[in-house]
Amino acid sequence: MQAIFDELVLADLMQIIHRSSIRNINDNSIVNIYLYTYRKEWLDMLQIAFSLPPSNVHNSKLQDLSLDKFIEKCTQWAENSKEYALKYEGDLFSFPTHTAYEIGGRSFKDWFNSNWQKQERQEILKEIFSKQGMDIEINEKGYKSIYLKEVC
Repeated sequence: MQAIFDELVLADLMQIIHRSSIRNINDNSIVNIYLYTYRKEWLDMLQIAFSLPPSNVHNSKLQDLSLDKFIEKCTQWAENSKEYALKYEGDLFSFPTHTAYEIGGRSFKDWFNSNWQKQERQEILKEIFSKQGMDIEINEKGYKSIYLKEVC
C-alpha cells in the first residue's frame, strides 16, 4: 500500500514539474522547485527520475517551530531547577543532587525523560542546563540527577 502511495505522489510531482517546464518551453532559464517534505527518499526518487547530479538537489532544513518551543520550555525548566537547587544549597539534611520529580513533579520527570531519549534533544538539555550553572549526572542504574555545578 505504501509503495503505491509513494508512486502516486512521485507521479504527481513529476507531472507538476513537467507542466511548469511546458509553460516556459522556449525559456532557457533555470527552474527552481521547492518541495517541503520530511521524506528525503522523495528527493532521491526525483533526482533519479530526472537524472539530476547531486549538486542540483539541495536538502535544507526549515526553522523547526517544535524545536524552538522545546528550547523555550527547556530554558524555563532549567531556571526552575536552579531555583530549586539554590533553595536547598545550604541545607545539611538535603542531598546536593535532585531528581526531575523532586524539582517539578511527574510532569517534569516525564517531559525530561522523553526528551532525554532523543540524542539531539539530550545535547540541547545539557547545554541549556549548563548555561544555568546546572549539570546532569547519570548513575550506574541510569537514573538522572540534576545539581548545581559549584556544589558537586
